[in-house]
Amino acid sequence: MRTTAAALAAVLVLAAGTTAGFSQVATPQEGTVVGNPTVSVAATDTRVSWGDAQTVRVTLANDGTLVRGGPERFEDRVTTARSLRVELARDLLDRQLANRLTVGGEPVLLGRLARGEAQSVEFAVDVGSTLSPDTYDLPLRVTFAHDGFVRYGDGDPVYNERSRSTVLRVPLVVADRPRIEVAVADATDPVRAGSLGNYTFTVTNTGTEAATDVGLTMDLDAPLYVESPAGTSEETAVFVGRLEPGETRSMTVAAGADSAATATTYLAELTAYYRTPEGFERTNDDLRLGIPVETRPAE
Repeated sequence: MRTTAAALAAVLVLAAGTTAGFSQVATPQEGTVVGNPTVSVAATDTRVSWGDAQTVRVTLANDGTLVRGGPERFEDRVTTARSLRVELARDLLDRQLANRLTVGGEPVLLGRLARGEAQSVEFAVDVGSTLSPDTYDLPLRVTFAHDGFVRYGDGDPVYNERSRSTVLRVPLVVADRPRIEVAVADATDPVRAGSLGNYTFTVTNTGTEAATDVGLTMDLDAPLYVESPAGTSEETAVFVGRLEPGETRSMTVAAGADSAATATTYLAELTAYYRTPEGFERTNDDLRLGIPVETRPAE
């Protein structure tokens, strides 16, 4: 009876020892750890407007794939991305984006990205004014180094170093917005040197949203001038008001040229100011018109 009790006590002690923080499976003294980094990209706000320089923020995360485990330090070696680099894959840009998109602040070197970690990257994006509102792919080329496997045993570990390049795509949403353009009206006569006449031009909203409180300033090249109640000047301003998408309005200014003006076409530079439907103020300062001048025939 005593022998049976002693044996039972020994079994209970042994069972308790296996559940009191001791590993039931010993870590092997040799083996191979296999895995790789799994890098993905996410972006919370990639909505941009044409004609504006904006910042696009993307986040790179490494979920890491472990195929065969082992000592923790070796698992970290095969699932960590090292020398991580991110840049725009210009060779893969959509044809519409190729000449209408400028991306600054790249390439970006992030260094080390371990499994379970994430880092954010910011790019300065400038969208050309001729790019139509739509959703486009922004291809980002991600390159990094890692170990494909680590073989360990009695000697020094053997590391299988690799480099990898992959393309991750971020949706770039070019938003609707107004777009102001100017053109010379068909019926406008040339300005005559030494006299004052009417010069008419058109203002059109070629965008996809209404523009409100539209106003323009005009700067003329000498020898041109405009007349106002305050006198003559090389600068003037006109108020257009609201322009719906596709709407065109004609504007007329009293323009003249010095009597010594040469018969040619002079430059008028215009800047448009307006508000979007959301109430944001916008400026378009690359508008130009040609104003032809004729000289009087000799008598």
